[in-house]
Amino acid sequence: MLLDEFKPYVKLRAGKDNYFKPLVDITPTWLTPNIITAIRFLLSLVLYYFWWLATDPYFIWRGWCWWLVGIIIVLGFFTDLWDGALARLKDKITTFGIYFDPITDKLFSLPVFLLFVWQWSGLVSLYWLINLRIFLILLTLIKATFHTHYRLSRLFQYAYVIISVFGYVVFAIKLAQNLI
Repeated sequence: MLLDEFKPYVKLRAGKDNYFKPLVDITPTWLTPNIITAIRFLLSLVLYYFWWLATDPYFIWRGWCWWLVGIIIVLGFFTDLWDGALARLKDKITTFGIYFDPITDKLFSLPVFLLFVWQWSGLVSLYWLINLRIFLILLTLIKATFHTHYRLSRLFQYAYVIISVFGYVVFAIKLAQNLI
């Protein structure tokens, strides 16, 4: 992976993995990183459902749904860190996980961006950022299709990183313009 060549990223990831080492050590052998990622994928669907209920003005238990949305977001973040540490520390990195985990990350983060847009609709840059996230999901799927072709896979990795950095720079600029 392209980010593995970036030493500060590798050092940061190793430090994060050390925090999760006690949890990785007690994780049962049947619980693989791919299973945790699949659970996180299902959690993203549950997150969408509760977010939809929480934004419905006629739903009676909206307050409870907002609490559930917050809990699911924290749980998704935690399981993302856990499955990555488990895969690296137990040497259980699979091709499926390499491609499915980033897609699940994007699907899981999309409701968070939707929450910002719903709450602060004046931030037009968030609409742009959501479209970027959807584009990155599609780019990851295309990259997964060509994973056996080294040059194409590498090209898509560079495109992914460049588009991500460009998108977040534009987001920061637009956010600064909206706040001024």
